[in-house]
Amino acid sequence: MDASGVNIPPLPQLFTGDATPEALVKHLAEQAGRFAIVASEPRFLEALQQYNRAGENIPLASILECYGDVSIRRSRATTRYISIDRPALTIIMAVQPRILTGLLGKEAFVTSGFTGRVLWSLPKSNIGYRDVDTPPISNTGSAAYRDLVLNLLSIAPANPEKPERVIAFTPDAHSVFLSFAQDIEKRQRPGGDLEGITEWASKAPGVTARIAGVLHSVRRVAAGDCPGAMHIDQESVERAIAIMEYSIPHALAVHDLIAGVRGDPRAERLVEWVIRHPADEFTARDAFIALRGIFRKMDALNPVLALLEQHSYIAPVVRPTNGRGRPSRIYRINRNRAYYRI
Repeated sequence: MDASGVNIPPLPQLFTGDATPEALVKHLAEQAGRFAIVASEPRFLEALQQYNRAGENIPLASILECYGDVSIRRSRATTRYISIDRPALTIIMAVQPRILTGLLGKEAFVTSGFTGRVLWSLPKSNIGYRDVDTPPISNTGSAAYRDLVLNLLSIAPANPEKPERVIAFTPDAHSVFLSFAQDIEKRQRPGGDLEGITEWASKAPGVTARIAGVLHSVRRVAAGDCPGAMHIDQESVERAIAIMEYSIPHALAVHDLIAGVRGDPRAERLVEWVIRHPADEFTARDAFIALRGIFRKMDALNPVLALLEQHSYIAPVVRPTNGRGRPSRIYRINRNRAYYRI
């Protein structure tokens, strides 16, 4: 019997811990456009970085295309044509802060919008305060979690030709969501606390809506209901907003980490001085005099002032001069741009 023409379907696979961009597209194509990378180490990011070391562009297109409502189309001489409609990729990683600065600080990750698509959590280290005698997860809790995940995965599409489900908000939930989205929009204005991370913040309402959809599905499945048969209620939206409000200061902290504000003792010291400064304005000379134990020359202070200006902690103030002597450089403090110590 000739089996050469038999098409053997790939085995179902939910996630992997590592993959090249090319392998990732292949996984997505084989798994109906739904896949995840779940890892405790940043091997996937390090694999992307190999392209940068080789002098090639980091291939982030496939990852970015999985974020929005777009499709992946690939045609290579060495592979078959690949078409994936509206792919969905989940990436979950535990990455050390020093790895963040080394990998995600690269220009390609920032300018491509990759860092603006991540829901960050930068928890404070609890080393030295951990309870070394923690109880194990109960068998009941473990089994309940397992059953919930399996029940979520077993939800059958109402229409196999169009597996996506459209779940609407209730009127009250929609009102709460719009109020939150408008608040996020206002906070991105000049002087707002999110002015320095507008690329991330502009996506926050959409991410919040996605989280609300996930929470809705979990709650409905746990109750034995079908998620697609009910609207997303106000409670799910409020819980999603709480998660996003948690993530906002972490996103600001990661932004500072990648930008070099965190981790640089001189920049951190200047930020602390700026926050404690009693007036809303100060001159470069004020900062130099107050911190001359750290900045021995004004030339050492100037690039750190520029860094804080770049990331919206301060803004230069231009005033007319009387023409005598060198004018003082004046800065206005952005009080809304809090320095988050997570």
